[in-house]
Amino acid sequence: MSDVLLAPRLPQRFLEPGDLLLLREPCEVTTVLGSCVAVTLWHRTTRSAAICHAMLAAPSDESGHPGDPVRRWKYVTDAVPKMVEFFLHRAVRPGTLQAKVFGGSDLLRMESHDAENSIGAGNTRTAVGLLGSYGITVKACDTGGRTGRKLIFNTFTGGVRVKLLPSPLPQPL
Repeated sequence: MSDVLLAPRLPQRFLEPGDLLLLREPCEVTTVLGSCVAVTLWHRTTRSAAICHAMLAAPSDESGHPGDPVRRWKYVTDAVPKMVEFFLHRAVRPGTLQAKVFGGSDLLRMESHDAENSIGAGNTRTAVGLLGSYGITVKACDTGGRTGRKLIFNTFTGGVRVKLLPSPLPQPL
């Protein structure tokens, strides 16, 4: 029998739309994206991690977040600052974080539709812009297109596996 060292199996978590996870213990987080975006932040030394599944770039008005306060993480403009705050409270400088952005598809695009102004494109622009405002460079970005994505974020290594999903709608001819 060989002396092959196998990595331990990590606990599994599923991230729902509009949710945010701030993690100090290793796990694998799975989520499925369409026009929503997932932002992952990971710190190599502390192996702390954060991931959000944001549905929209920002609230559509200035009235705040009526209704369920937990669902406020559905906005990129709320989730990303909270993720950065999590690391700041652990004395982690934002510039040392590894950031990745996924999703932002344009699943419902019609022939005359402007993909640059789609919900997915707006979510992606907002996420990348916010990260940049904190001095965080995006290391990997898999966004846009016409299909959804399933992703698995390993919070021990910071790695993310992405699988493109079949298009739910027929492509225009």
